[in-house]
Amino acid sequence: MDPAKRICLKNLPEGCTKREIAELVRNCTGIQPHSIDLGLNSKGLMRSYSHFSCESTKHVLEVFASGITMRDRVVHAHPAKPHFTYKYAEARRKRERAEEQEEREQKEFWETYKVSALSRFSEGEPIIIKPPKSFYASRQKYAAIAAEIAEQGRTNFHNAHPSSKYGAARVNNQSSSNTNCHNFINNNNNDESAAVTTTTSFIHNFNKENDGNAHAKETNPIFSRNIPREINKIRRGIKDEGVSRKSTKDDIKNLNTVPAVAPTPAPPTKEERKLSSLQARLSSLGAKIYKMGK
Repeated sequence: MDPAKRICLKNLPEGCTKREIAELVRNCTGIQPHSIDLGLNSKGLMRSYSHFSCESTKHVLEVFASGITMRDRVVHAHPAKPHFTYKYAEARRKRERAEEQEEREQKEFWETYKVSALSRFSEGEPIIIKPPKSFYASRQKYAAIAAEIAEQGRTNFHNAHPSSKYGAARVNNQSSSNTNCHNFINNNNNDESAAVTTTTSFIHNFNKENDGNAHAKETNPIFSRNIPREINKIRRGIKDEGVSRKSTKDDIKNLNTVPAVAPTPAPPTKEERKLSSLQARLSSLGAKIYKMGK
């Protein structure tokens, strides 16, 4: 409902109806009103003003400007104040129009700015400027190179000095030592005239000599990290206190040997349990008789 076409009639007589208002406007101006609003006041009585809409509001206002008599009262017409809902709707539409206009102006501005910026270059394309290097770029590069060199050095060392610690070398060493021992035993078995010399100490010395860890045999085993700390202490005492090598080997052997666990006694039989219970009864009876005799 357009508030520009809304009119307010004031100073209406008591008990006025919508039909009377429509007849008054139609008879005075020749225009048919619609959307007539005639309500009650706070006391529950008919209000003394009313609102209606019509075409040619300017003509209606001119006719009612001097006043029209209705039931001994002079009725006047005024432009109606816009309703608050219409105000909110109009404000929203105004805001939307302003946002659309601002977006359109911003888009036009960036298009013109892009054209002017590209016109500065001869080829029509901007020059791509690389971002500055990181402060740690050279350090990271040298660190990666150093890591590769260290890895290559470790690989060369492991290849030159194979050990049982590392995967491929360990498998190759074990397979080679097992193969050599197996071939040696087969040769002895095939040779009927050969004496059987495959004792425990012989096999131990044979495996020790054929071990692929050549680097470990060259190094001093006194301060090895692969043996317990107590053995290191004993071996260290060889140099400090002048202990003989033979006694130190015996001490190391004693440390490595596990003490034998005493066997658990067998549980008592059924007869032994009965006998122990009878002895307990006899001792208790003897104690009672001794007390009664006192």
